[in-house]
Amino acid sequence: MKPTLTSIPKKALLWIIAGLLIALMPSVALAADLIFTISAISTTSVSETSPSNVEVRVESIGDPVPPGVTGTVNFILTEVGPNGAVEGVDYTHTGNLTFDFGDPTFKIFSITPVNDNIVEPDKTFNIEITNASVTTTEATGTATVFPLLAPNVTITSEDTATITISDESDSEATGSADFTVTVDNPVEGGFSVTYGVDVSGALTAEPGDVSGSGTVSFAGVAANETDTATVTITDDNIVEPDETYALVLSGLPTDVTVGS
Repeated sequence: MKPTLTSIPKKALLWIIAGLLIALMPSVALAADLIFTISAISTTSVSETSPSNVEVRVESIGDPVPPGVTGTVNFILTEVGPNGAVEGVDYTHTGNLTFDFGDPTFKIFSITPVNDNIVEPDKTFNIEITNASVTTTEATGTATVFPLLAPNVTITSEDTATITISDESDSEATGSADFTVTVDNPVEGGFSVTYGVDVSGALTAEPGDVSGSGTVSFAGVAANETDTATVTITDDNIVEPDETYALVLSGLPTDVTVGS
């Protein structure tokens, strides 16, 4: 009797062949060349007190993002001119943008002005995409940026400061009077103003009764800063009614006024 081979069912044989082919097949990775650009910006001028942010629309204009790939877009915000806006001081912003498989082809980068109550000039900055990168687990890819500078953005400041001067009542015998001069809001860079005395109009003191001039200075680093203005009172040994005079300031910077 001749030996016989045990026959293999046809369906099982097909599964074995398919498994061998898959095992021998080289792996094929999806590839993506991602390209990003700034396609729009909501405004080029925004107030510190505005409820709206500056919104930068970033568009993916290259290949669609395939599964297993994350594209990341990085930003740089640059001070422009002598009054450049400083990150963390004049504005804050959202983080870098990421694009994953299935995401929209655009995303929004938001910049929020800081309302700081500081008297300061308008501040300007520029937005630029600096680079992009790809993180991949199941695919290969590259990411580049279209080097488009967005227009300059200006943060306008409407802040003001008010100076108040204390009321004083001093005897002639004291020989002087010290006035407390207070500025309610900081003024960037600080400032000094000149003071003197006024005995005109309805004020009853005579020119020889009180005198004095000088400067008061403020560093501009905090609210409610104070300095002292001192004037000289003449003790004239004359029996007379109480007399009035005023301390006056001059050389005030823009957006700083004297309150009542």
